[in-house]
Amino acid sequence: MTITFQTRTVDATWGCAYQQVIDSPGLQNVKLCFVEITNLNAFAAVISRGVLDKSWITSLDPMAQMSYDFTVTETANKLVGIFQATSATGTLGADFGELMVSMSSAYALEKIFSHLRIPIAELWKPKLSGNEGFDFHTMCPADLVNFGEAKYSSNANPYTLAISQAEDFIDNQKHLRDGVHLMHLASPNCVTNLKAKQFGMVAAFSIQGKNTDVIFANAAKSAAALAAKNKVKSIYLVGVK
Repeated sequence: MTITFQTRTVDATWGCAYQQVIDSPGLQNVKLCFVEITNLNAFAAVISRGVLDKSWITSLDPMAQMSYDFTVTETANKLVGIFQATSATGTLGADFGELMVSMSSAYALEKIFSHLRIPIAELWKPKLSGNEGFDFHTMCPADLVNFGEAKYSSNANPYTLAISQAEDFIDNQKHLRDGVHLMHLASPNCVTNLKAKQFGMVAAFSIQGKNTDVIFANAAKSAAALAAKNKVKSIYLVGVK
């Protein structure tokens, strides 16, 4: 398998760069992209502003607004504390690392594949960390909800863990358990497709090794094995360095 990195786009505001990754001869229903965090402080600042922005709640029906308002406020403040601690020390902890992988992956999918980001799951799920389910969600142009699982490691490339845990979550119907939230947060067409069990998956993982092309090639092979099982309509792999 040959891995080719497409044109790199730098976003100084987000403190990152992103690019699509092409595999040859090409894997059916598997798409890849690569994100590099170029400025940790800038990235922490922009995601802090993002989690504090509650404007998305105002578009929900009154009952949903009341249900989410307190949970989002409480969780957002705790997340911002994690971001500020990272900015102050300039070092990555496990909590920030996983949030970094989640949020940068959703952003890259938006820029490269025209996805729409849904507010990160830790904002609207009742448990602050260790959520019993997917970490983040996007909506793609095919009107599918894409369920994202993010894994961070300071000394490994945990793509296998991200892919296998996402598959386990699907087997345990944890994507459907998010449906009670997604009926408010996703578009009607995405919800209709989810009811018909049509959806996609994102496996996002940190990259620590130098041979990024080799890492992506191995990750793509693992994703292809899952795609062959036809449990999902499409799989996105996002490596974050």
